[in-house]
Amino acid sequence: THLICYSINPFEELIKGVYLDREEGISQINHIILFYLF
Repeated sequence: THLICYSINPFEELIKGVYLDREEGISQINHIILFYLF
């Protein structure tokens, strides 16, 4: 899920990341990273 930061399509990766994060249980971390990008 760390590759979300470097994705060309952040919205598609956001959707993929949300599903992956639910399994990994680290959604909060990736959400913080995404907020820094936008």
